[in-house]
Amino acid sequence: MGESKRYYYIKKKPQSYAKDKVDFKYEKPKVITQSFFSAYHNISKSGEAVLDMDFIKNTTSKTWIILLRWVLLIILAISVYLIGSLFNIGIDSAKEDIARKSETAATNLQEGMLSLSQFNLEDALVNFKLANRNFKSALNSFSTLGQSNILLANLPLERSQIVQIQSLIKGGQHLAIAGINTVEAIEPVMDHWFYPETNEKIADIGSRIGTLLTQNAEKLDLALYEVALAQKYLDSIKPSYVANEYAGLVIEARAKTNQFKQGLEMIATIAKNLPKAIGFDNPRYYMLLNQNPNEARATGGFIGSYVIVELYKGKIESIFSDTSQRIDGQNPYSDIALPEPLKSVTAYYGIRDANWEPDFPTSVRTIQKLYEQAGGGTVDGVIALNPGIVADILAVMGPLYMEDYDMTLTSDNFADRVQKHIEIDARGEYNAKQLLMDVIPIVMTQLLEADARQMEIIGQKIMRRLINKDILLQFSNTGLESVVNTLGWGGTISEISSNTDYLYIIESNLGGNKSSSSLVREINHTVLINSNRTLTDTLRLNYSHQGTDDFPDGINKNYIRVYLPLGSRVDKMSGYDENTEVDMDTVNGKTMVGFWVTTNPGEISQIELKYLLPFKLDFMDGRADYGLIIQKQPGMAKTTLNSQLEIGSEFSLSNDTVVKHESLFYEQLTKDELVIVPIYK
Repeated sequence: MGESKRYYYIKKKPQSYAKDKVDFKYEKPKVITQSFFSAYHNISKSGEAVLDMDFIKNTTSKTWIILLRWVLLIILAISVYLIGSLFNIGIDSAKEDIARKSETAATNLQEGMLSLSQFNLEDALVNFKLANRNFKSALNSFSTLGQSNILLANLPLERSQIVQIQSLIKGGQHLAIAGINTVEAIEPVMDHWFYPETNEKIADIGSRIGTLLTQNAEKLDLALYEVALAQKYLDSIKPSYVANEYAGLVIEARAKTNQFKQGLEMIATIAKNLPKAIGFDNPRYYMLLNQNPNEARATGGFIGSYVIVELYKGKIESIFSDTSQRIDGQNPYSDIALPEPLKSVTAYYGIRDANWEPDFPTSVRTIQKLYEQAGGGTVDGVIALNPGIVADILAVMGPLYMEDYDMTLTSDNFADRVQKHIEIDARGEYNAKQLLMDVIPIVMTQLLEADARQMEIIGQKIMRRLINKDILLQFSNTGLESVVNTLGWGGTISEISSNTDYLYIIESNLGGNKSSSSLVREINHTVLINSNRTLTDTLRLNYSHQGTDDFPDGINKNYIRVYLPLGSRVDKMSGYDENTEVDMDTVNGKTMVGFWVTTNPGEISQIELKYLLPFKLDFMDGRADYGLIIQKQPGMAKTTLNSQLEIGSEFSLSNDTVVKHESLFYEQLTKDELVIVPIYK
């Protein structure tokens, strides 16, 4: 879910039977239906009826609603399948009655979706219940067919299309009931989140929502039970016994139902574990890491300070902040082995450098151990943040005047003013970072006083930061950790199949300055599919230093790691620093290539790698899929990715055998990306 997907495919010619297409390409789900019932729906001449499920503008941060979309899409898809399939029944009166009721059920579901898109959960629930009733009525109408009609079909009972359609309707009914239970479970939470009590502040909402989640978790278990029943009925349908044009739809219905189940399991996991995570059983402690992306490190930036937050029963009990310099000074003889490249800048491992591993959970384990060695306690989770989060809060809550420093901080100047104070104005002072220590509690206090409207806007900004990997989350609670990783918010290195291409470029600025923000990056990636089905990748990295020699800017001394599919063979490499060695290693199931690149202000560094992937394309029925996963380094900006695909004369990208080149991606890299392209021969 954390990755965006791009699929390139050849569209099939439209057919005359009921067809359903669910398109998620632009994060704006639409259900496009082509049906024999177009006359009843006043569908346009094109035969397309579009149900727009674009949730109101300020709702992109509502994970619950995003997951609930699956419920609605699946139920509607099932309804479409039912209506189309009923045309294969040979008894007109029963057919018309069942079709009418199924159509009514589909209409109820569409109205429920529209109500939900406007956060009118009451009307949505009414329509889901109507849909359930109409599914039930349609099933009752089958009694008019009678057992004798099933036998007259001259087929074994399990092969009768009537029995097959009954199973479809029963599956749809159980999914409708699952939708009812899901809405009833989340409605109290949604109502309280979007419509809190008068004068209620964010400081109090956590406690109330935790209570509501605990009270309604049982309904989610009931919803999962109904989904299991739906799967049972859908799995009982034999695609070979259904008319050919509908067999594929049955398979698709199963797949979507399984996706719905996974989403519902995620919601249930949140409902059961979040109350514990916010201290409903015992006080919980979380470490917030302040990472500075101007000094790039693997998980987002140099760790200059940290905050310990205590939660109990959904409320913040205490906040403590300190610099990494002070906590590291209490543990100068750690027994944790220092990574070789870090030995160029420090003699011992400290929290300031402990986010060395790109896999965030791995770095968190190191940070926690160092913190405990320095006298700190065990924490229940770690959250990595960059200064943009504070700027987002200031943009909503307003400027902050720091009287002791005679300084006004705004969303526009926060990062620059604080960095200038620390690195220049107070440089050399023991408490150079005291400004930051003073700002954090004030900003968090402001946040706790936010009203409903401010909370909504801040929530949207936080969601965007999560997607862009400017916030990383790690929980000791295994249930929540699983959800975080599924959503792509955990900063993990992606697991890939043995026949998938992969690219993850990690910078670590070890020059002792803040020059990372001065680099403009261009990643040029080309994959060539050779005649023997092997794949050769060429990677060209351009780093343009557009800064100055003035501190805190200056020469950018980068240790760069490139992660490739395990077993990749590097055949050519150039552009790295002279008199340095290239490191090769196996890390997190990937081949890692590490090297030094120094870029002076006003100059451009160019690096090239050419490597052979460890697999060949595997063609089945004349087609093979090339897949590429590209991960974005947390905190990294000013990065353009240009990925191209080239194929040999033996292959084609479509029915057009002349085209031998495809642009896979050409834009700013702001989040993890997944690209899949079919290759034909």
